Parts: sequence; C-alpha cells; structure tokens
Amino acid sequence: MNNFTIFHQNIRGLTHKTDELLLFLNNLNPSVLCTTEHHLRSEEINLINLGQYALGAHYCRKHYRQGGASTYILKNTVYEAIDLNQFCKEKVFEICALKMKIKSAHLLTDPHQETFCTS
Repeated sequence: MNNFTIFHQNIRGLTHKTDELLLFLNNLNPSVLCTTEHHLRSEEINLINLGQYALGAHYCRKHYRQGGASTYILKNTVYEAIDLNQFCKEKVFEICALKMKIKSAHLLTDPHQETFCTS
C-alpha cells in the first residue's frame, strides 16, 4: 500500500447507491472507505456488496431509523475491528473503527473525524 488513501462519504442511504459508489471508487481506488448515514440495520449491512471492499467495522441504529457509520477496507488487508459500541448513542454519537498495521504504522480510522491517530 504505497498510496494509502481514505475516502469518507456521508452517503445518506447506501442501499440504492452501491452501483454509483462502485463506479466512483473504481476511479479513486481508496484503501479505506468510511461512510456515515448509511441508513442500514445490522441484518442489512452484511448484504451490501462493494466489490473489492470488505465490511471491516460498522455501527447500526437499533431503535431509530437512518443514521449509522461503517468502514470498508480493501479485501486481503490485515485489520482488526475495534468494538466501540459501548460509546455509541443513537442520534448523538455513532462511531466505528479499525486498527491496521501498514509498514510499521498503526492507523485508527474514524469516519467522523478528519484526523487519524497513529502510533
């Protein structure tokens, strides 16, 4: 991963936008895709197919409609999902995160932040 890129999109409902998103991603080819406002339930998010991207981490609302956060990562990338559900509160703070090791650098992705923690 010489050109490690992270792309974030407030998708405002992912279900009917996957084809358009895949076309866009094909040109940009980011290493990580972070989405917010995917509007999916836990039982729905695993059904989304984003081609070369695997669902790495996600948060889905249980009681209210819409919302949510997800992080997709290129398949065959080594990562670890970080369980942050204890910190999430629907309509207030919805977050998910991954930990990746890339060339001896640890990156923590957060789809709500512009900056990333490294160690």
